[in-house]
Amino acid sequence: LEEEQKSRPRGGREDPFSKTKTPEKTAMARRPGRDEVSGKPLEEERKWHEGVTDWFRENEVDPKALSAEFIGTFLFQFLGGSAASNSVDAGLTTAAFGNGCALAVMIYSTARVSGGHLNPAISTALLLIGEGEMTVPKWAMYLCSQFSGALLAATCLRWLCPDTAVVRNPFVTQGILNDGVSRNLAGLGIFEFVMTFALVFVVCAVALDAKGPARQYAPLAIGFTYAAGIYCEGPYTGGSMNPARTVAAAIVYADFTGMWITLLFIFLGAVFGAFTYKAAFNVERLDYGNEQEPSSVTQFV
Repeated sequence: LEEEQKSRPRGGREDPFSKTKTPEKTAMARRPGRDEVSGKPLEEERKWHEGVTDWFRENEVDPKALSAEFIGTFLFQFLGGSAASNSVDAGLTTAAFGNGCALAVMIYSTARVSGGHLNPAISTALLLIGEGEMTVPKWAMYLCSQFSGALLAATCLRWLCPDTAVVRNPFVTQGILNDGVSRNLAGLGIFEFVMTFALVFVVCAVALDAKGPARQYAPLAIGFTYAAGIYCEGPYTGGSMNPARTVAAAIVYADFTGMWITLLFIFLGAVFGAFTYKAAFNVERLDYGNEQEPSSVTQFV
C-alpha cells in the first residue's frame, strides 16, 4: 500500500514531470490525422511547410541551387574584396588575379548545383534571352540569394578589414577600385558596359553553347575574362561587372558614389552581350541523350 501511495500523484493530480501518458492523451495522440506530440491535426502542422514546398516544386526552383548561389556569391565577394583591399600595397595584379581565381573556383564549385551564375547580371541576361532554363520565379530567387550572399560578405569585410585598407581602397566600400569615378560617370558607364559585355559573351560561348570546344574549362575562361576586365578598367573606374558586389559594398559602407550608373550599364552590357552571341552564333543547347549521361558533363549556367 505504501508503494502504491508513493506512486500516485499528490492531491489526485497528474504529475507534470511524469513520462507516463494518461489514457486520454494517448487516445488523442493515436487518433488518425493528429501529431503524436502536440495532438494537433497534421494538416495544421504541415500546412505552411507544404505550401512553400509546393511553390518551389511548381516553379521548378531548387532550394539547393539557391544555397549554392548564396554560398558561392558570399565567398566570391569575400575573397575578391579581400584581394582588392590589398591591391594598394601589392599592386593591381593582386586585385585582378585574386578576383579571377576566386570566380573560377566558385563557378567550378557551384556549377553542378546551380549553374554557377554568382552574378545578377548573368541571371538577368539568361532570363531575357530565354536560355539556361531561367524563369521569372527562379530569376527572382537567384537574385535574392546572390545579393544576400554578397551583403553578408561585405559586412564581414567591414568588420575584418583595417580602417586604412578601407579608406585607401574604395573597392571595399563602393565595389570599385578608383575613388575618382564621380568625376567621369560617362567613362565609368562605358567601361562597365564593355567589360560586362565581354564577360557575358564569353559565358555564352564557353558555358552555354554546346558547340563550345572547352566546356569543361569554362570557369577558367570566365575567371580570366573577369581578371582581364579588372586589368583593363581597374586603374580608371574599377572593375565591378557584378551588381551584387557593388550594391552590397555600397549598403554596408553607406557610400553610393556612381552606383546608379554602374548598375545601369552593367545590366545593359550583360543583356547586349547575351543577345549578340545568340543572334550571331545561334546558341545550341547540350542534348543529354542515351549516348551521354548528365552526370558525366558539368552543366554550366
